[in-house]
Amino acid sequence: MIKLKVIITVFTLIFSLLSLAESDSASGAEPTLAPTATPIVESQSVPVSYSTDSDAFTAGLSFYSQKKYDKAVEAFNAANEINPNNPLILTNLGMSYFQTGASYWAIATLRKSLNRDPDQLTTQEALKFILSKTNIKEIPHEILFSENIRSAVLDQISLNKIFFLTAILLLAAGWLLISYVAKRREALRTEQMTPPQPWVAMILFLFFVGSISLASFKLYDSFLVRATIVEEKISAKSFYGENGATIFDLFGGHEVIIEKTESEWAQVTYPGALTGWVPLKALLITTGK
Repeated sequence: MIKLKVIITVFTLIFSLLSLAESDSASGAEPTLAPTATPIVESQSVPVSYSTDSDAFTAGLSFYSQKKYDKAVEAFNAANEINPNNPLILTNLGMSYFQTGASYWAIATLRKSLNRDPDQLTTQEALKFILSKTNIKEIPHEILFSENIRSAVLDQISLNKIFFLTAILLLAAGWLLISYVAKRREALRTEQMTPPQPWVAMILFLFFVGSISLASFKLYDSFLVRATIVEEKISAKSFYGENGATIFDLFGGHEVIIEKTESEWAQVTYPGALTGWVPLKALLITTGK
């Protein structure tokens, strides 16, 4: 009973600290995704130049509230050029793309935002909503265990949070093991009964090993360069250039791994399927270093 209470207490502390870290990482209010999309409306005005990302972002919010979604895209793109990879800017840009009817660009941009900060609840819900409203054509492929782990676990938690959890588990297991060793030595010195096996410390240590493995997998995945197809359909070639033979087709919304690039072309692999060359202009890179 005492061991059970200790386990419950330790895990309550761990998840309380994780919740605190998550709340500290949230910055600013994020707008709510509107439920409908409208066709793209070409802007007739010359794009405005913005001196700061804050000016561009504020203008984007104003255009979005006025349902001038094409202008909102221009403004949020300007903010992103000044302050690249800001998750809040990317989220609003993705939502604006969706409202113009550019669903594949929206999906790619929101994936990029979540790669920068996986803990954004608004972005997570926006991406789920858009995916549910977008018909992404599947192609035959093997369902990889690694990709299932990535989508179910790795995409839901940041690397910093995994490191934080690993450190907490190490401290807790280490403290309990050191306490056990000290008590055992004292019992042997005084010829008393030795303390029981430190099962709680052993369980925490096993969780620590699992957390280390998860961190290693997450770190490896963070270095893979992934991109999203932003065109309706694109043919993957056997060689870069228009003269290459078509191997298979990829469709808007598909997420691929970029193996290498050559002359405005990228060699990509659709996880569990084939590898081929596609134009770089058909891709938006979302993850990787």
